[in-house]
Amino acid sequence: MTQEGLAEIAGVNVKHLGEVERGKGNPTLQFLLKIAGALGTEMNDFFVSFPAQEDETASTVTEIIALIRKLDQNAIQKLHKIIRVVVE
Repeated sequence: MTQEGLAEIAGVNVKHLGEVERGKGNPTLQFLLKIAGALGTEMNDFFVSFPAQEDETASTVTEIIALIRKLDQNAIQKLHKIIRVVVE
């Protein structure tokens, strides 16, 4: 996901997002909540590190959540049925 895409989904300024990512800007709690929501995660997940072997999995899950957020309710219900078949 690009900074532009994340900023758009989260409703935050892309320049500020870039500054925060580079450690040159200080995010507010509201900013972090928006980013967490856009990524489909909880804010406290920003402060927990994944072991190296799980980095790719975490990245994939984040991408899947971002894609799901773009779907309408009907598509989400269809996807839910597909996932249940695959998992069970």
